[in-house]
Amino acid sequence: MAKRALTVILAIALTLVLMVVFGCTQPATTGTTTTVTVTKTVQATQPAGSEVIKWRMQAIMAESPAMGHWNTMLNSLDDKGWAQWVKNVTNGRLEISVVPADSVYPGAEALNNMKQGVIECCQVMPAWFAGTMPETYIASGLPLAWLTAYEAFDCYYNYGLYDAMQPVYGAYNVIHIPVLTQEVSGIIATFDPSSPETVKGKNIRVWGAWGKAIEALGGNPLSIAFADCYMALKLGTIDGVMTGAVGLEQAKLKEVATHHMISNLIIPAKAILINKDHLAKLPADIQKILVEGSRYYTAGTSGIANIQHQYVIAQAVKDYGLKTRTWTPEQLAQVTKLCSEKVWPFYGDKSPKCKELLDIVVKHLRAIGRNV
Repeated sequence: MAKRALTVILAIALTLVLMVVFGCTQPATTGTTTTVTVTKTVQATQPAGSEVIKWRMQAIMAESPAMGHWNTMLNSLDDKGWAQWVKNVTNGRLEISVVPADSVYPGAEALNNMKQGVIECCQVMPAWFAGTMPETYIASGLPLAWLTAYEAFDCYYNYGLYDAMQPVYGAYNVIHIPVLTQEVSGIIATFDPSSPETVKGKNIRVWGAWGKAIEALGGNPLSIAFADCYMALKLGTIDGVMTGAVGLEQAKLKEVATHHMISNLIIPAKAILINKDHLAKLPADIQKILVEGSRYYTAGTSGIANIQHQYVIAQAVKDYGLKTRTWTPEQLAQVTKLCSEKVWPFYGDKSPKCKELLDIVVKHLRAIGRNV
């Protein structure tokens, strides 16, 4: 009897893994909220003699070198890794070549280039476009709002955030696929960030909605390109960098930083953008795989990325003597309250659509028991 039960459990576990890696969903819509229900595994089959479709994808940043026991690292999971997944699940009918960041156009100009179909798809940090698309402040993840990628996934696909945000991207002739990553995202610094109070008076490189949060903590938020953070930290232009642990490796911050505050302060929502005209030319089943199935690929890589972030931190501690710090639950609750009162509303007031998106996020957090 016990042996039979174990067999059943293993079969169920294997089925769930296959659904995550290869599955697509059929959304059931009520009002403006999309409820995702897993129905069946979708795998494209290649008819004899069918043509191989070739696309290009611009990467979000320089490829991370392979480390440890992984062949694909960090952000590359969601460009090179995604491209390989697409090739696999379409049985080779769609091949996506990943080209280096900024090689076709500057990353900050992705929206207009994607609108014109200059390239078929790309991976971006939506906060790059906050100046013209303020809704990305909300959709990219607010400070201390989502604490896990699971919360972000649920809010996007089961609580209506995706349905509300897609028309904003649609105005630029693109479909967006959120990349919700369970990063270790804190402060990499040349000072000891042992408490929120230590940020006061410090020059901190920020992105997205963290500008207002650092300001609320008494720090000086600065906007600096990720690639320039190494020299800025080394020269003392900045005292710290708001980023994921990816920065220790990709920007080599492990060589110049002394401390890393590793309490997770944000779940960032990057995005894969697909030009709608190019998408429309694909066979219907491949369109379905890209638009619906990709969310489960990125959900799977989120957990892998988290382990890789932990690995990068551990190696920096071991090889460079990096000191790690955490903030207490009480300190995090204090900063969350500050953000919910002074930071979130600031970005929610940037447009009527921003307010709509913020309302969705806050209602979802309260629905799952968060005291915000």
